[in-house]
Amino acid sequence: MFEVGGKIMSFSPTQLFQYAQQYAPYVHLFPYADPQYNFPVYDPCSVDWYLARVQLLGSGGTPLGPPLSEANLANQPSSSYLQIPDPNATSPYRAGDAASAVAYVHIFETPGTTGGASYDLQYWFFYAVRGMSTIRFVLGPAYMWGDMIVTDGDTSTPPYLGLGEHQGDWKTATVRISGSSGRILGVFFGQHNSGVWCLPNEYETMQGRQDNAPRPVVYSARNTHSCFSHEGQFSQIGFDYVAETSILGFDIGIGGSLLEWTDGSRPAWDCKQGLVLAADDTDPTFTPPAWVTFAGGWGPVYKQNIVEGVQNGATNLVLPADPPSWVASLLHNAEVMTGFEAALEAFFGSHEETGAATPYNQGMWKQGPGPLPSATLPSSAEPPYQTSPYGAAFAATPAGLFVGWIGQDKSLNTWLSATGVFSLSIQPYKNTWPQQSSNNFAMTYFATEEQTYVAWTGVSDQSINIQGTTDGSHFRTKSTLGSFKSSYAPAITSYVATNGTPAVCVAWAQKGADAFYLMVSAGASFDDQQPYITVPALSATGLALVFFQNELRLVWVDATSGAIQITSSATGGFQDSRTISFPHTSTATPAAVEFQGQLYLAWFANGTIQVWSSSDGFFTPPSSSDPGTQGPLISMPQWPIGATPINATPALASFNGLLYLAWIDNEQAIHVMTSDDGVYFY
Repeated sequence: MFEVGGKIMSFSPTQLFQYAQQYAPYVHLFPYADPQYNFPVYDPCSVDWYLARVQLLGSGGTPLGPPLSEANLANQPSSSYLQIPDPNATSPYRAGDAASAVAYVHIFETPGTTGGASYDLQYWFFYAVRGMSTIRFVLGPAYMWGDMIVTDGDTSTPPYLGLGEHQGDWKTATVRISGSSGRILGVFFGQHNSGVWCLPNEYETMQGRQDNAPRPVVYSARNTHSCFSHEGQFSQIGFDYVAETSILGFDIGIGGSLLEWTDGSRPAWDCKQGLVLAADDTDPTFTPPAWVTFAGGWGPVYKQNIVEGVQNGATNLVLPADPPSWVASLLHNAEVMTGFEAALEAFFGSHEETGAATPYNQGMWKQGPGPLPSATLPSSAEPPYQTSPYGAAFAATPAGLFVGWIGQDKSLNTWLSATGVFSLSIQPYKNTWPQQSSNNFAMTYFATEEQTYVAWTGVSDQSINIQGTTDGSHFRTKSTLGSFKSSYAPAITSYVATNGTPAVCVAWAQKGADAFYLMVSAGASFDDQQPYITVPALSATGLALVFFQNELRLVWVDATSGAIQITSSATGGFQDSRTISFPHTSTATPAAVEFQGQLYLAWFANGTIQVWSSSDGFFTPPSSSDPGTQGPLISMPQWPIGATPINATPALASFNGLLYLAWIDNEQAIHVMTSDDGVYFY
């Protein structure tokens, strides 16, 4: 930890700039000059290159420049602005200068966090001109686009080529890193004063490519320079128009939007080269470049002719090959075009387009891109996430991390990810077992047999079932303990017995009995005739079972007090058991796992998920002579994520150096969060 300017930080300013270099993105600029396109070029440039070619106006007196220096921008009023001397909108400077371009980085502690929990590395890219917008129409399988060219703009303002164009354009992408390990937690792709968060594995990196680094790849959109995680054609964020009209006696729906278009065929711009530190909020001694606080605009104000822009965009529509004759006529339908124009006027808010404000004066600079989204298990159907009313389960294996849940139809589902990131790009993205349960279930990996064992209760008879799988789609023979019943999900774990024999233990709270039952198998095959262990206790929930510091430990909730209990046994027979009671209660089955030599527990209480750790598993409280063995008590979620936990079983796992936590929200969506220090979860 570091103390900088009276603040406790987990990284020094020097280390943070090293991370900024390490994660500086590669940017695929649009290949404007490619012969297949031959579009006007709108490339980035450096601030110095731009200042050498523009003049400063609106500050009173004679216009200054070109050239200008950074000193010319100091103490200017907000009414001042920069402008390319370009009376006919034909200046070669409009194209920018990719050869001179550098990225600028703003480093700050993530707003809403303290003690260096996470940091934002905010990269800014500057373009001499933002090109005109492009309309996009979708009509069934037909897809059409057209540039919104304007030829008769207000002559009292600088001429421009099309709707949406302005001089001086700043765009941004933010890399958020953990304050514990420096790993990337997410990348924010800035788009039109807003943008989109992508979690790891949801965006491209150079891993295994140009320099084999985990640096994110950013795609800069044609003309607009919006930042995207992939190449393709998209609708501009925040604007969609839907109209219905009639053709040939049929009601036809037509969708209109503004086109964002990325193409990765051009060699990527390496933003690490020449990276400029524009601001470091963690270092009170840092002096930013003078241009950072320029109060004026980086371009003049344009009068926007929205009607002509839309009409010309429709006239210039690039239609698909051999479209039906009625497609073009429909797109020139007065009702459709008038409605589209009105929607655009409402969207733009005025007929003026201004040059970009200095990043320092933009909300993204001051407030950051907001909280990371909590990763929900995605679904290819609606809703776009997996749901469960019961809870979740984990099993860490050499092949990857299993997550499991009981679906709304009571089906057992498992999903294996080699990386621990759950994305629809992983196929098959889930496996639905031919089994059902009306409780949550439990999983454990048994290395001796290279199997992941799943334990659950039957829907109709509440019998205990155990079945092994290697990948979630190929199964061993199911074992059923028909003589034993449980109202709750069973617990299961692999462990090493006192004689050194690897084994699997399954435990459950017997229905109608004031006892827990445990059964052990060295071959992970279970039946009613095997001996079992009885532990006198009455639980209000199901059990968690964990092997920690060579002891089997049962975690349960006392039926009378609701307090969390841990019953441990060095022999595994529980004749030598020791039970401790927590000063915390739970209304759902708890979870337990070993992570970095600590025992971690998770449970639901008072509308939150609680996470607590102990170095010896007994959670010894501190005293005047003993620091105790308790870690900090964490309440989840730690950041605003727009979701609230419900009374369902959480899950914990240790995988690839990360602590995983799964929980269920008020929409019954399954959230998966990770922590590299057991304190901060993302």
